[in-house]
Amino acid sequence: MKSKRAFTLIELLAVIVILAIIALIATPVILNVISSSKESVEKSSVRIYLNSIQKIVSQKNIMEGFSPSSCTLENGTLTCDGQQITEVDSGSNTNGEIGFEDGKIKYYYLNMNGTYHLNGYMSAECFSLSDNGEITGYNCDDKDIMIPPIYSLNVVYGEFDMDFCLSNVPDPTQCDTYYDIYTNNEIDNEYYYDIREFLVSKTYEQGDDMIEITKVGDYAFYDKGIESVTIPDKIVEIGEGAFAYNDLTSVTIPGSVKIIGEHSFMSSNLKSVKILSGVETIGETSFYGNEITDLELGNGIVEIETGAFARNLLTEVTIPNSVTTIGEVAFISNNLTDVTIGTTEFMSSIESIGGSAFSNQTYTDGNGITHKNNLDKVKIYTTTNSNLINNNQFLGFDTSKIKWSEPSE
Repeated sequence: MKSKRAFTLIELLAVIVILAIIALIATPVILNVISSSKESVEKSSVRIYLNSIQKIVSQKNIMEGFSPSSCTLENGTLTCDGQQITEVDSGSNTNGEIGFEDGKIKYYYLNMNGTYHLNGYMSAECFSLSDNGEITGYNCDDKDIMIPPIYSLNVVYGEFDMDFCLSNVPDPTQCDTYYDIYTNNEIDNEYYYDIREFLVSKTYEQGDDMIEITKVGDYAFYDKGIESVTIPDKIVEIGEGAFAYNDLTSVTIPGSVKIIGEHSFMSSNLKSVKILSGVETIGETSFYGNEITDLELGNGIVEIETGAFARNLLTEVTIPNSVTTIGEVAFISNNLTDVTIGTTEFMSSIESIGGSAFSNQTYTDGNGITHKNNLDKVKIYTTTNSNLINNNQFLGFDTSKIKWSEPSE
């Protein structure tokens, strides 16, 4: 009977080496499959969550005619244009912002259980950024600005947009050629990078060493010909002259902003301004010299500084009850006929109104347009305070006609 021969040491070592090589090859593949599966699940969760929000907003639009420009999420609670809507299912650990255009989601920023998901924002490469989250400059030519709430952001290129190509390139017959160049990844082709930049869908995802952008620095976008700007609900301060001398039509300031710096939107062709609840200080001459006819001031504002809205086209203005100070010439040289300070539900906190804040002084701008307040009605919802009206704040208006603490009419 033959005896069984045991493995030699060399044979055992050979087996171990082979197993190690197999493990070395297999482990990254397995980890990649796990990572891909996890990423797929996360993206699916984002789609489901956004679909839920889209459904909620669409139903509210159908039932109430409510079509928001932006919504925020705080621990799963959905608030649209300052109005709390509802809690979104399975969203207790979700925060972020969703922007809408014509009732459809245009961009989003979500932090779901500590993982960031973004779409529609500009690459951080367009901005000069400090280590403490401040935008100090703008480096791109785009006139429509979507400020990202965080950086670094990685550009993720998607599918070739054939419809966009056919509608926008000078020679649409070349679109099939452009499509082939991109899909075949012909990076040596002289047109490849232009095709990818202008004819391919892009999204932006989180990069390494992320920092929240919290401030638009002094003169960051000064005189850049900007036509629109979306400010995320992470910014807490807008610096001096940040958006001055541009070609904006409208702007919404989110409630996360506490300070709107002096001269920040001066002479930027604004017609409509919406300042959401949460903003505290509107700086000196911050909206001076625009063409504002539509102004919405959210509650929470404490101070409107000198000349903040001077030389615009306002015909009426309602000052929130939270405001304690209105600076000198704050609303001079508009077309005001009606001024209301405070509400009947909550008495105004007003303590000081600066000289000529609402006076009827005439001003003719460079286009030959005359700006002159013609006050007809002034209501101040607080108890009569003779010390409040003493510096020609309403020059040209008979202050004996001011209505104090009137009930709703």
